[in-house]
Formats: sequence, structure tokens, C-alpha cells
Amino acid sequence: MREPHRAEPPYLCYNPIMDIATVAFGFVCLAFGCFTAYLRQRAPEKLGKLRAMQAFWGPRAGWVVHFIGYSLMPALCGAGLIYAGSRGHSLLEILR
Repeated sequence: MREPHRAEPPYLCYNPIMDIATVAFGFVCLAFGCFTAYLRQRAPEKLGKLRAMQAFWGPRAGWVVHFIGYSLMPALCGAGLIYAGSRGHSLLEILR
């Protein structure tokens, strides 16, 4: 009797070896984004760039620009690097 065809799990389609450097850098980026978001809520006086951006663009727009540049983008890049590195992609391969 013939054995039924088993579909391979989707994670086997990628390189099964995780790239540690890419994942580590992703966690650093994610931690930086989370830390700046936390610090912006708890102690905004410690963020010199936030004060400068609020002085230049106004309180609300400066907060939004600082949030996007220092919290959202690093967190998204970190999550993407963790995802790619866990599938075996190297940071240098991504940047080519």
C-alpha cells in the first residue's frame, strides 16, 4: 500500500538554520523602539531630540515625527529582521 503524500511544513521551505546576528540586531532594534516609546510616556524630559522636534514643528507634529522616527520605524525594522533572520536570511543579504 502506498503511503499518502505528506505536505512539508512551510518553515522547511526556507533555510532551516537561523542567522543569529540578524535576529540579535532585530531584537536590539525592537528593544530600542519599545524603550523610546516607554521613555516618551514616562520621562519625556530625558529625550532631547523630542524637545527639539517639538520646538521646530510644534508640540503635536514634533511628537508624531519623533514617534515615527524613533519608535515605530525601529520596532518595525526589528520585527522584520527577527522574522527574516529566523528563516536563515542574513542582514548583509537583505541589504544587497
